[in-house]
Amino acid sequence: MNRPPEINMSRIAVGGGVGGAVFAIACACLFLVGVPAARWLLIGSLPCGLLVALLLFLRHKYKPVQLTEILPPNTDTPDKTKFWNSHKNGMS
Repeated sequence: MNRPPEINMSRIAVGGGVGGAVFAIACACLFLVGVPAARWLLIGSLPCGLLVALLLFLRHKYKPVQLTEILPPNTDTPDKTKFWNSHKNGMS
């Protein structure tokens, strides 16, 4: 069977690193210099974002999500742990 040539996105290597971080920070700085109103947005949103991140971190640390919170137990269906373990291993 002849398949048309396609770009397989899963085969494209994408690496993060210092170069990407420098580029992102430089773009953010250029944006902040070019749009003065964005400075106030950053000043207001940065503490809010840090607070939300801290709350999510503490919630996960002291009360991790259980499988029963995602899939409540049901007597009509088979055991959910067998389902998740079989799919985690690639079996269906």
